[in-house]
Amino acid sequence: MGEVPYPEVVAEMADMLLQLRRISWSFCTGRFRHHLILSMRSSNPTAQAGHVISKLAKDKKAVGGHNLFAGGKIPFEGEKEGEIIELENRLLRDFARFMGYENPEWKMLLDPSQPGTG
Repeated sequence: MGEVPYPEVVAEMADMLLQLRRISWSFCTGRFRHHLILSMRSSNPTAQAGHVISKLAKDKKAVGGHNLFAGGKIPFEGEKEGEIIELENRLLRDFARFMGYENPEWKMLLDPSQPGTG
């Protein structure tokens, strides 16, 4: 989600996405005050979202969760923009692989070039 005005908006988006038809998992990231905020949701009561997110994050102390939801934050103060983007991309790639997708094609939900969407 890029920069967010407050960290809770990442969890709110993950909750909202899970309400869409045929969606059983959602995983959102956003940047807030030198941290990458993570939020994961599942509609499957046996999904073990906490286990999944701990597999994605290198620092297991930075994340936690339960069956249906998980989250955390990874500090990135002092890192360059390219390094932060690579972290976001790695997390998304690893999540997709965990879900069984080797080479997903990502599409923006919002166009940041349009007023009011970015």
